[in-house]
Amino acid sequence: MCPSQARAPLSPSGWLTDITVAYHRPVVGKRKIWGELVPYGEVWRAGANLNTTISFSSPVTIGGKKLGAGTYGLHMLPTEKDWTVILSSVATAWGSFSYEAKEDVVRLTVTPAPAEFEESLEYRFENPTESSVSVVLRWEKLQVAFPIAVDTKAVTLESLKAQLRGLGRFFWQDWSQAAAWSLHNDYDLDQGLAWADHSITMQPSFQNLRTKAGFLEKKGDAKAAGELRARALKLASEADINNLAYQLLAEKKYDEALALFKSNIKDHPDSLNVYDSLGEALAAMGDKKGAIDNYSKALSMSTDPAETDQRHPGETEETRGMKGGAAGSTVGELRNGSQFEAARLRCEKLGSHGPHPAPRHASRDLAFGHAPLRLRLWRLPPQAGGPATRLIWTP
Repeated sequence: MCPSQARAPLSPSGWLTDITVAYHRPVVGKRKIWGELVPYGEVWRAGANLNTTISFSSPVTIGGKKLGAGTYGLHMLPTEKDWTVILSSVATAWGSFSYEAKEDVVRLTVTPAPAEFEESLEYRFENPTESSVSVVLRWEKLQVAFPIAVDTKAVTLESLKAQLRGLGRFFWQDWSQAAAWSLHNDYDLDQGLAWADHSITMQPSFQNLRTKAGFLEKKGDAKAAGELRARALKLASEADINNLAYQLLAEKKYDEALALFKSNIKDHPDSLNVYDSLGEALAAMGDKKGAIDNYSKALSMSTDPAETDQRHPGETEETRGMKGGAAGSTVGELRNGSQFEAARLRCEKLGSHGPHPAPRHASRDLAFGHAPLRLRLWRLPPQAGGPATRLIWTP
């Protein structure tokens, strides 16, 4: 019987919540398991040797009952029909031999299901969502699952508070990111507004001023929000304006996005990326001629020989090769609409950020500062395998 652990952290960086099942792995051999090796009607250690345990690094909810962070004994009471999953306050016992019902903290009834044969007992984490996961025991031809829920927003808030007590407190970006999380999730807005104010006190920026404007708008102060956004624009970089314009483009606010892309051309006429981005906006609005004109402008500004097309004998500007997106496609073909996508792909190679269906700052902001905040929460699990398995999972 091999010791094994299944570990389920809920965040890809920082692990906002860890769920760890520590257990030993008995094998089937040629034995009859259910009803004989594991008798019906008797509490079972759900593993072998030592008490199987389950640990949580933050509060969770199981069977409708909230449990604090900590380690609990995990037992099961099998019957031919339903099983009872038991979490005990005692996690240091040898098996279930000293189990006492008065030490139970959770009991929930579940129904076992048939499964593919599993020689060695194994725990898995399945069906992850942003705020829940199922713990699944599989052995022989049976599986038993029970759900665990996490108040993801509450856990994230406490994590952000803790991080802002550390190195992150010395950088305006980290306070701004925390505020943006609060605004985006509509959670504890008073705390989020305080974080935004602190960030602005350290250094006003396009990001934190717009974030505070979002809080003010939610509180009904549209006038003050508009004034802050106007102030933010004065501090915006080319990338800031481009990111905001792409966000508006994804929201199909075409006129607002177009105005920003054009303002970027006015303020940064020597940047090929601003023409490429305007081309993408015009393409989204159905203006193919305008899109191609701006894509072509971006291409003509490239100084990288690998990124510029070479004119072949007999070619004109109308039929110059647009290599990259589609080999041999030409501007003339693009104007006919048959290979228009190639121009977009070609300009993406020159530095376009490309279309983004969601606000780009959601992931971009995480890269700011010397101590990036840990906000994202879940990832699908890899397969466990072999003895002493360690299964990593995040929603």
